[in-house]
Amino acid sequence: MIAKLGNFSELSKLVSVKSRIGDDIFALFGMFHLSQTLRRLGLEKQCGHSASELIQSLCLFKVLGETIGSMWHHKFYDLLLVGKNCFYRMLTRSSMDWRRLLAAMVVHFLAILRSRKVDFYKGVTCFILDDTTAEKTTKKAERVSRVFDHVVCKCVLGYKVQILCVSDGTTTIPVDFSIHREKGEKGDFGLTQKERRKQYHKKREATSPAAKRLKEADVNKLDVALEMIARAWKLNIRPRYVLADSWYLSEKLLRGVLEIGNGMLDFLGMAKMGSTRYKVEGRLLDAASLIARYERTRHHECRKYHCWYIMLNGEYSKTGIPVRIFLVKYGHNRTWNILVTTDMEMSFVKAFETYQMRHHLSGLHRRGTRPALL
Repeated sequence: MIAKLGNFSELSKLVSVKSRIGDDIFALFGMFHLSQTLRRLGLEKQCGHSASELIQSLCLFKVLGETIGSMWHHKFYDLLLVGKNCFYRMLTRSSMDWRRLLAAMVVHFLAILRSRKVDFYKGVTCFILDDTTAEKTTKKAERVSRVFDHVVCKCVLGYKVQILCVSDGTTTIPVDFSIHREKGEKGDFGLTQKERRKQYHKKREATSPAAKRLKEADVNKLDVALEMIARAWKLNIRPRYVLADSWYLSEKLLRGVLEIGNGMLDFLGMAKMGSTRYKVEGRLLDAASLIARYERTRHHECRKYHCWYIMLNGEYSKTGIPVRIFLVKYGHNRTWNILVTTDMEMSFVKAFETYQMRHHLSGLHRRGTRPALL
C-alpha cells in the first residue's frame, strides 16, 4: 500500500518542509517512547541496528510513499547507514510481537491525549470490527489460500485481515489485527495438494509470536474477534459500542460482547434480511414478517435523514438476548435494511449516526450525500 500525503492531514505541516521530514517524524515518535517500550516488552534487537530506529524509518518510508527497495536504491538519502536486509530481517523476526507493540502504542497515545486534557471518551466511542482482503499473486506464500472478496464477489488468492479499531468519530486508532485463511467448501483452501506442498514453511518455537500467528490463521474469525476485544478491554480501552457488519451478528458475538463489558459495552450492527428470526411480542418472526406485521402500525418518519423506520424491542432468535431492532427504508424505496443493538434505550437517530461512523471512517461516507447503511 502506498501512503497518500493528502490523507495525513495531521502531518501536513511536517511534510511541507521536505528537509525537515525525517527530524519531525522522529520527534513525533519520541513522544511515544518507542525505544523504552521495545526494551520493556523484550522486543529490542540484541545485536545489529536498533529496532526502534528501523521501525521509525519504515513509518517514514510509508509517509513518503516509498518502499524499502526504492529508499535503498537512493541510499536512504543519507538518513541511515544501513542495508535493506536489516529491515527485511526485522520484519521476519519470529520473536517480534507486533500485537503487543501496537497495543502499547495505543496506550501511549491515549495517555498523551489525557496529558493534554483531551477527553477521548467525551462523545460516543466505538470499537469498529471489520475485515478486508489482502490479495496476493503467488501461491507459494505461507498459508495463503483463496478467500472470498465481498467487494468483487468472487474468490481471490490472498488472506483475510481482520482489524479492530477504536474511534470517537474524529480519531481512529488501530488496536489489534489478525490474519486468516479460508478452507473453502472442499477443505482444500482453494489450492491443489501440490500447490499447498510448495508453500513456504519454517520451523518456529511454539511459544514465539510468529508461531501463534500461524496457528491463529486457522482459528474462526469470530473467536479471534472476541479475543481482540477482550484484550483491548483489559488495556482499559473502554468505548461504548462495538460496530460490525451483518457477517458478525450472531449469538456468540452478542453474548461475548455483553460478557466482556459486563453491561458497559453494547453491540450495534447490521443484520441480514434473511431467515434470522427475532422474538417480538411472543412471536418468532424474520425481518420480512416483522415488516409485514408492523409497517402500518409502528412506522415512524425521520425527517432529519428523510427515511422511514420501525422500532421494535425483542430477543435475538431463541437466545433470550434482548435486542432493539430498527427496520429502515428511504422514502418510496421498497428495500429495507435492519439494524440491531443490545442497547435497549438507544434512539433511532443515535443508532443511525453511530453506525455511520463505521462507513465514514472507511471512506464510504461523503459530504453532501445521504448517509447509507449498506
